[in-house]
Amino acid sequence: MYVSKEHIYGLLRECIHKKDLKGGRRVQCIIITNGFFQINILSNNLIRLFASCGCLLEANLVFCSIPQPSVLSWEAIISAYASSGRHDVALTLYHTMNVEGIEVNRCIFLSILKGSTSDGYGVKRGMTIHNEIMRNGFDSDKAVMNSLIDMYAKSGNLDEAQKVFDKTVNRDIVSFSAMITGYTLHGYGSLALSLFEKLHEQDEKLDKVTFLTALKACSNEASVRQGRLIHDELIESGFESDMLIGSAVIDMYAKCGALKKAHELFVEIPFRDVVSWSALMAGYAQLGNDTDVVELFNKMIREDIEPDPVSFTIVLNVCNHSGQLDKGQMYIQMISTTYSITPTLVHHICMVDLFGRAGNFEIAVAMIKKVPI
Repeated sequence: MYVSKEHIYGLLRECIHKKDLKGGRRVQCIIITNGFFQINILSNNLIRLFASCGCLLEANLVFCSIPQPSVLSWEAIISAYASSGRHDVALTLYHTMNVEGIEVNRCIFLSILKGSTSDGYGVKRGMTIHNEIMRNGFDSDKAVMNSLIDMYAKSGNLDEAQKVFDKTVNRDIVSFSAMITGYTLHGYGSLALSLFEKLHEQDEKLDKVTFLTALKACSNEASVRQGRLIHDELIESGFESDMLIGSAVIDMYAKCGALKKAHELFVEIPFRDVVSWSALMAGYAQLGNDTDVVELFNKMIREDIEPDPVSFTIVLNVCNHSGQLDKGQMYIQMISTTYSITPTLVHHICMVDLFGRAGNFEIAVAMIKKVPI
């Protein structure tokens, strides 16, 4: 039965929206049956469908079957690999596209910049991509420049990130957030907070991500004064009821040593998750209040909040510092047996140290040999 290409296009878009792989394969059969496989717009959407469902091999097969891929076909396959974390393949495809003389569009640059901070990509090849962005005339494109700032900043090339940031016309909250995140991530909390203040002076409406990054910078700098100011702004902006923000504020006060304030907020928040419990536990552990940490951990379990690897790390470190071997053994057993969590390298190190401090060197050595890493 004949089906129009317009109808097939509509079916494909619906499959992409629903991530309906089975339906998409049926539509692919209809495309082949009706001889529409050479129509680029249909093939491009098939690539997007398979990519959204994690089927990169099928996406690539569709791309390779296109007789003359358009720039949108290249965009679809490059985006497919980039979104799936295969930035090496995305970059190879980008270079192949250049060799074949296909003009690059902004979406392709956004795709190859997205997530390209892994494996030192931003340091090794960032300048090459940067030069090609300039050569292709996208240096005035705000989204592309923001992605470039983000790439440099997250990969640790902060000087280059700052240069791009300074040259970017009409900087927005995304530009500032990329720089603030980069500085915070690499331990330059004071510079991050300075940029946050400049952003605030521009009367930009701050989003949740920017507030979270600024709170993290305060934690790193142990700047309770600036943390209080940001907390006040959060309340004015209506974010005080957000669970993630609430946990971040508790974490900030706890790491800055303001445990009384952290505990007050912890008691006040309506919904406490494992992150907020862990934040408060970490604050008490930082000040050496081991008994309070263990009490909080046990109370969290009584309230039916399941511990995560982070909360177990905190309580195991406390056992280690206080030489509580029995409790440490109890908690390491709980990790795998009660909560089906795979112990991390840090968990193993805590226990090896505990056994070593107790003089049980044979058990410590045996545990080292069992560590998978």
